[in-house]
Amino acid sequence: MEQTAVSQFTKDFFKEFAVSKDQLVTVEAKATLVDVARLMRQKHVGNVLVCDVKNGKNVPIGIVTDRDVTIETLGQNVEPKTVSVADIMTRSPATAKTSDDVFAMIAKMKENGVNRLPVVNESGEAIGIVTSKKLVQCLIQGLQDLSSLASAQHKKEQSVRH
Repeated sequence: MEQTAVSQFTKDFFKEFAVSKDQLVTVEAKATLVDVARLMRQKHVGNVLVCDVKNGKNVPIGIVTDRDVTIETLGQNVEPKTVSVADIMTRSPATAKTSDDVFAMIAKMKENGVNRLPVVNESGEAIGIVTSKKLVQCLIQGLQDLSSLASAQHKKEQSVRH
C-alpha cells in the first residue's frame, strides 16, 4: 500500500516538473509563418501548437517547430508571408495525456521521433508541453536526489545513535 502512494507521488512530482504550462504557445491554422516566428521569438519557445477551439477549449490539430519554419521557408526559397501555418504544420501531432507517466512520455517521443509532446487533459484540451530536455532535467534531478540518500541516511543514523 505504501509503495503505491510513494509511486503515485513520484509520478505526480515528475509530471509537474516536466510539463511546462508557460511554454505552451498556441495559434490558429490561419496564422502566417511570420506570426509564428514572431511569437516564438517573443515567448522564447521553439514550437507553437496549432489548435482549433472547440467548446472553448484549445484542441491540438498540429504543431510547428522552429526547424519547420526554417526548412519549409528559407530552405525552399518561399516567401514566409505567403505561407500559412496549416501549410507546414505537422498534422495530428503525437500527444501525451495528463495520466501518462514520465516513461510513457519518453516512449511516445521515441516512437514518434519527436523532441516535444503537447500534453492534453481528459477532454483533449492542450494544457502544456513536455520536451525531451525537460524530461532529462527531471530524471537527472531524481538521480541527484537518490544519490544524496546515502549522505542523509548517514546523518540520520549519527543523530539517532549518538
